[in-house]
Amino acid sequence: RDGLIVSILDAAISLAKNRSVHVSDTASGGYNLSVAGSADESSGIFQPISIPLYCLKQLHHLSTAAYAFLSQHTESSTRPGEKIQVAEECSMVVECSREFNASIPPTGEGLPEKPSDKQILGCIGALWGILSKLLPQEGIDHSHDSQKRELVATPIFQALYRLCQTPAGFKGAVELSTMQECLQHLWGIDDNFCQFWSLRVLIALLTSKAQLPDKEVEYV
Repeated sequence: RDGLIVSILDAAISLAKNRSVHVSDTASGGYNLSVAGSADESSGIFQPISIPLYCLKQLHHLSTAAYAFLSQHTESSTRPGEKIQVAEECSMVVECSREFNASIPPTGEGLPEKPSDKQILGCIGALWGILSKLLPQEGIDHSHDSQKRELVATPIFQALYRLCQTPAGFKGAVELSTMQECLQHLWGIDDNFCQFWSLRVLIALLTSKAQLPDKEVEYV
């Protein structure tokens, strides 16, 4: 089944040049904020925020908070005295990422185009930081724990793919040490779907049209 789905997806993108086709890790109908339609335009002072910007704001808030917690604590936030479980601490980031992925096309349409957008740069830094703690298999358990970590990483990779379509996302990612740390772990991912999206992110960075090629970055 997975092979068939990936083949259809690859054909849609490679042959039909349809980059809006994608496969999520769960049914996205309940996460897609755009299905309700855009808010009615009004001439009032307060204008509604666009769905992509709202999703970006939420992802920025939750991802930066989660990464800050993971960087400063070693104990679980729900079970005092127990060792922190990275996958469990990222549950809200996963849900927000799924909402982000369902509401924003893979092309990143609707996201800010400024190369210095602070929310995109913040998301990029936080999400790669979270992945740097998820992907390395520091524990001895390579079965249940490893599978759980990879399931959590999948929607995060999908969100990063969208963010890396923007100038700020591309620039922020290639300059991060945490992104470079994650590269060596991509080949060891056991879950096919997670590895598929991790490699799509890598391809997006290598073929990005967000800015002109930087020779120094290419050859370092």
